[in-house]
Amino acid sequence: MVGDGARLPPGPAPRVATLPTTVDLAVLYRGRGQLLKVAEVAKKLGVCNATVYRLCESGALSHVRVVNSIRVRPKDLAEYLAASR
Repeated sequence: MVGDGARLPPGPAPRVATLPTTVDLAVLYRGRGQLLKVAEVAKKLGVCNATVYRLCESGALSHVRVVNSIRVRPKDLAEYLAASR
């Protein structure tokens, strides 16, 4: 169920380009320029985790999926903040 009470149509979730790049995986495993967790993004935006998930689901906030986790590149968060001003 989506936050405003609307339901998603039955069937598989829409496909979005959320595959991590080689650089994303290198960052994840080497610790440089770290990918942000949903909770970290929520704290920076001053919102709850569910809001970050909705932003990612709607495509407003670019993200990558690593296995079953959502991660946000710091530059994608900066671009989202610049666009929302």
